[in-house]
Amino acid sequence: VIYKQSTPVTPVVFVLSPGADPAFDVFKLGEEMGFKPGAKLKYMALGQGMGPKAQEFLETGSTRG
Repeated sequence: VIYKQSTPVTPVVFVLSPGADPAFDVFKLGEEMGFKPGAKLKYMALGQGMGPKAQEFLETGSTRG
């Protein structure tokens, strides 16, 4: 449902409560659409200082599409 509401210029961002993990569903959708994890499909938890790396992924994605 969320994917259908997004556009090429509107990213999907998940804000989760502790213990929630949408990874399985996100990877399943990505594979259904032809994206392999690690290529164009990136996943990371934002703990332990990963914010700058996440920002880099967002900037790269917005540049490359």
